[in-house]
Amino acid sequence: VSSDNYLQKSIFGQLEYIIIKGGEAYDGINYPFMGRIYLDDHFGAPTVNHEIKHTKTDYLLRHNPEFKEKWMALGSDEHGESLYMGYGGLVLSRVRLIGDFINLDYPSLDEIKQLGFTSGYSMIHYYEDVAVLSEQAEKSYYIYDFIEYLYTKKNEIVIAKVNLLQEYSLIPKEFTEYIGIHYKLKEAHAHLDGFLEASNDFLSKHPNSIYEIILRKKRGDLLELDAGCDDAMVEYKQ
Repeated sequence: VSSDNYLQKSIFGQLEYIIIKGGEAYDGINYPFMGRIYLDDHFGAPTVNHEIKHTKTDYLLRHNPEFKEKWMALGSDEHGESLYMGYGGLVLSRVRLIGDFINLDYPSLDEIKQLGFTSGYSMIHYYEDVAVLSEQAEKSYYIYDFIEYLYTKKNEIVIAKVNLLQEYSLIPKEFTEYIGIHYKLKEAHAHLDGFLEASNDFLSKHPNSIYEIILRKKRGDLLELDAGCDDAMVEYKQ
């Protein structure tokens, strides 16, 4: 973790403070294949999550180098040309004096989604695309975005990327099914039995799922409203 004291920073950190606007080029950075993450002095949990996804990608590429080729195919246009913009513009945009004249020309959010990306930052490099999407899969406030990508307004490229993340265990293999349960939950007040049945099937199929505790809580909350405390307590106790 970087110190906020200039003299206690590494030589690299001191140079960064001089060259980069605001003194920090990043909230966090993973140096590929070095097994080390550097964080600035005011880092947050999402930054740590993102950088850990990079280290997991490094490990994956050592053992499954074909993953990159498969992912890059999803980040290309109909002519096979890469849609990724590269790090150059991003780095220059943060340099003192020069940065004010650099314009990162991202497409609109709708265009970004049509191209199969979930944020402008995802378009910088495939390495960031992998980390951003797998990081978002672990944030509860992205659930409704994934309901859209996977179910209501199917985005075939995002679906294919999610399938790759599941196949190579960068996110839980049952993630798509879990989002499907939340899709049912959106209509739970009108179709409570449907949600209970679907979530019960999920829990039976995936008895050790990381998502069990979340689903038990939601089942309990809905049962408490609909059927009273006794049925809800059965779920809460589990």
